[in-house]
Amino acid sequence: MICEKKPEPQEFPSVLMMYFTALTKLLMSHSILLVEDDSDDRYIMHLAFTELAYTDQIKVFNSGEEIFRYLRNLPHESLYPALLVVDYNMPGMNGGEVLMRLKMDEALRNIPVAMYSTGMRQLEPKLKGLGAAYCFEKGHQISEVYALAEKLKEIVEGEEVRHEK
Repeated sequence: MICEKKPEPQEFPSVLMMYFTALTKLLMSHSILLVEDDSDDRYIMHLAFTELAYTDQIKVFNSGEEIFRYLRNLPHESLYPALLVVDYNMPGMNGGEVLMRLKMDEALRNIPVAMYSTGMRQLEPKLKGLGAAYCFEKGHQISEVYALAEKLKEIVEGEEVRHEK
């Protein structure tokens, strides 16, 4: 028979703090949500954010459907990201469709969206017209991906994309 020792009264504050810390981590908002279907691109972005010591602030999704499931299951809008970064070229629901659905949804429309893709120059006017806050060309070199990750971090930390409701 296993007996657990009951915590002493003086231990209660530390036990409560431990539970509070665990709950806070569970409900912690990520600053950036990245939607990218390509596993190689996700990996390189992960490396870039690791280099910036920013991986705790990033959560990655494989599809538009997945990001909507996640956002709808958040218990409160205070947990919405400071920035949603969406690849335009994805199978199924592409980035343009994700952007349109976000901007048509009363609860989600104030989340700032950054779109990125190869060939962004042609897409940018359309995407900005649909409500994208930022548009970026997807880098082909690792240095370009690192520069994009740094720019995204600067945008979020610059308070310019923080949303109030």
